Amino acid sequence: MISLKLKNKLRINYKKSDSNITSFCFGLEAGAFSEDENEIGIAHAVEHYLYKGTKNYSEEQINEKMSEIFGFTNAMTNYPYVIYYGSCLKEDTEEGIKVFSDILMNPLFSEEGFSQEIKVICEELKEWKDDAYQYCEDELYFNSYRNHRLKYPIIGNEAFINNITIEKMKKFYDKNYVPGNCVLTIITNLNLEETRTIIEKHLSSWKANSDYCPLIKTQDQVSKASVYKQKKVGLTGAKIQYLFHIEGLTLKEERILRIFNERFGQAVDSILYEEIRTKRGLAYDISSLVKFEKGIKNLIIKAGTGKENITKVIEIINKCICDVKEGKYFFSQEQIEKTKKSLELKNAINNEMSIRLTIRINISEIMFNSTRGITKIFNDENITGEDIIEVTQKVLENPSIQIIEPM
Repeated sequence: MISLKLKNKLRINYKKSDSNITSFCFGLEAGAFSEDENEIGIAHAVEHYLYKGTKNYSEEQINEKMSEIFGFTNAMTNYPYVIYYGSCLKEDTEEGIKVFSDILMNPLFSEEGFSQEIKVICEELKEWKDDAYQYCEDELYFNSYRNHRLKYPIIGNEAFINNITIEKMKKFYDKNYVPGNCVLTIITNLNLEETRTIIEKHLSSWKANSDYCPLIKTQDQVSKASVYKQKKVGLTGAKIQYLFHIEGLTLKEERILRIFNERFGQAVDSILYEEIRTKRGLAYDISSLVKFEKGIKNLIIKAGTGKENITKVIEIINKCICDVKEGKYFFSQEQIEKTKKSLELKNAINNEMSIRLTIRINISEIMFNSTRGITKIFNDENITGEDIIEVTQKVLENPSIQIIEPM
């Protein structure tokens, strides 16, 4: 991969491919973490509104272009970032870059259609809440944090959404949508010079803002450990989520935690799966995941079970955690090497699709100014069972637990 920078400070990652498909991703550090306190939901709303019309294309023309040029295209707002991406034929690369460049550089923010788009976002919020696991996670974050943007969903809530204005969106856009805050990753069969010429043609006029500086906030830690219970209409089963705050780990400790997490709650033969589903049949869904993102360092355990099994499932999860920390689940060197191999395989499969790879490269570049861990997760460092126990003793402490059960 080759990295470049235009005069206006736009960063470019270029990778040559043998495919006739070009995939690219524009990413900016302009997600929910970039919002001020009175801007909650704005980052997501701006992502929506950029497609409402530009100086050169109407909303209808943008939609037509997207259907005509791209086999796959989308946009997504996360807490640390926002991305816009698509895959097209090699011959349509320039036209694809041209359309996305115009969307990012020349949005109109017209009053026309504003109320309709707010309604669309409110409908999206309803669907968001209909996802039981997402709802459980949102409530977990709301209860677990005091003054952290994670307290509220990326999309906001109805009050925040209805407080959005064109002026607020323009202000957020002007502050964050600048070339010095943007990364473009492209994987294409076009050679480097052809690709650079296209990019410079359509993006070199993007005005640089030398005063741009990412918004840096002091976010509070997770609140004291507690169990939060809530009833929800429409549920047929209960959802349980644990939240462990894992800030302060070294890069090696993060890699160790990935190995532990695969064995603990990710693999089909994981400890949680065996103890809760296979042996006792108490849950259909049981898993764990780790989040190592800028501003989000969490380990989460998820379980779906019947209302009558809530107490038992929590007891078993707690026992599994205690047993791991006490070394009762032995992590042999052979198990560790097999787990590392499995994780590397999953990582390689993830990179097989060029659009996924462009997205992963972009996100890593935005959050960490690095593409470490994209092609290979582990180096040749030695990781032992004792290392795993030591890290688990460090992070598996004082969880917040959210329970959502049927009315």
